[in-house]
Amino acid sequence: MTESTLEHTASDEMYCPTCNARQVWSDKCRRCKCDLSLLRRYWRAGEAQRRQCLRQLRAGHADQALRHARCYSAIVGAAEASRLLGVCYLLCSDWPKAMSLVVLCDDMRAKIMPG
Repeated sequence: MTESTLEHTASDEMYCPTCNARQVWSDKCRRCKCDLSLLRRYWRAGEAQRRQCLRQLRAGHADQALRHARCYSAIVGAAEASRLLGVCYLLCSDWPKAMSLVVLCDDMRAKIMPG
């Protein structure tokens, strides 16, 4: 498990939520000049929680990792955090919640890649 799952895609570039312009991370949109500083702080907060979760997993502290994974999920959404949450639930021996996230991942995969 690497710390850079989101980092390489989200830290290099993003889409402006106002005009959908693709650009490198910036505090202002290159096209519509929208203030993106709050979005950038929001992403950093999520990224900090994700990294902390991974550190706790490496250290063998699944219960603490789960706490960070839940914070990460609250910031980025269940779909984005489902794998990380699933691993944490699995390592905390919460099989029903881990399996529910496997089902969620399968459902999302089916919607993205039908057939």
